[in-house]
Amino acid sequence: MIGARGARAIGRLVREAEQILGAPADIEFVIDAEAAPTLLQLRPITSLADLPELPGSWVLERDHMAGPFSRLGATLMLEPQNRVFPEALADLGVPLRAIELR
Repeated sequence: MIGARGARAIGRLVREAEQILGAPADIEFVIDAEAAPTLLQLRPITSLADLPELPGSWVLERDHMAGPFSRLGATLMLEPQNRVFPEALADLGVPLRAIELR
């Protein structure tokens, strides 16, 4: 297990790789016994998977996010937010039964 320190080191490596390329990067790395990552390969991402078109409307809320969730962000955030928002809205007296983030 890499732990928080190792995860931060991997995050720094990914950000540095993207700065070098000036675009999202596909990287390969290894982790040593102290959870320090070493870059093996770096290349630009040439194609991203097409996501299915979802029904309904959406708004890109740029005050808190510059773009859509990543797949990891969606996995970690969307379901908990969709579960909590109705109760939070009710506590605030907002006359809205549901809100669904996708």
